[in-house]
Amino acid sequence: MFYTTRTEAIESIIEALGEFADEHDIDAIADEVIEYDDAYDAEKNVYHLDRQGFYIKPDTEEFWAIVQKHAL
Repeated sequence: MFYTTRTEAIESIIEALGEFADEHDIDAIADEVIEYDDAYDAEKNVYHLDRQGFYIKPDTEEFWAIVQKHAL
C-alpha cells in the first residue's frame, strides 16, 4: 500500500498498534520502516507519478520485530 504523505504512513503504524501506540517510539519505528518510492523507470527514463509514494518496507514479521525494539 502506498501513502501520499509520510504522515499517512505514520498514521497506519499508529492504527496497527492501536491502544498500545503510546507505549512505543513511533518516530523511531517510522524511521526504520517507511520508505519512499519515486517510481523512476530507468529503462524509459521517466517517473510514474501515479505510483510514487511512501510505503511500509518490511514484511509483517520484521515490522513487529522493529515495533518490539522500540517499546518504551
